[in-house]
Amino acid sequence: MRPAWVVLVCLVAVALSALAGVVLASTIFQTVPIAATVTILPSGLPEDVDGDGSVDERDLALVVANLGTTVPPGDPTDVNGDGQVDILDLAAVALRFGTGSS
Repeated sequence: MRPAWVVLVCLVAVALSALAGVVLASTIFQTVPIAATVTILPSGLPEDVDGDGSVDERDLALVVANLGTTVPPGDPTDVNGDGQVDILDLAAVALRFGTGSS
């Protein structure tokens, strides 16, 4: 068993480091603006175009329906994010076909 003073020193060190982290974090977040855009993909697969959790015939159909079109950023049918729905997007979905939850 450790002497009581060793335990006390450890507790004080932990408390001070936690306090320093809070002070540092509050200082940083008060002076530095942060901006972010977040896109949530439910299945974690960009090939899951319809977001249902699996890459299936519905995802292929959505990409096929938009083949040859220019789409805005973030359009789920543009799997590779190049602004065009093309054979590369269709191939990406086909390669992942059958993955995800059923």
